[in-house]
Amino acid sequence: MTGLVATAFAAVASVRRGAGELKGSLATLATDLDAPVPRPALRELAEVSDGIADLARALGRSERERDRLRSELAHRERLA
Repeated sequence: MTGLVATAFAAVASVRRGAGELKGSLATLATDLDAPVPRPALRELAEVSDGIADLARALGRSERERDRLRSELAHRERLA
């Protein structure tokens, strides 16, 4: 019984630690989309981490494309 309780506490601690890392990562990504996203050991949280990293990369690409298009538009307006 004691072993089961200890295992449950360890699992909860692992989930909390992984979730805390992901939460901190989200705060960093709010200002830097190129920031690394930690990959927790817990499989489910690792999958969430991978999804967050994929979204950050896609958003970064979209922002760079937007900036490129804005620059191109400004250039064309100057030429016109």
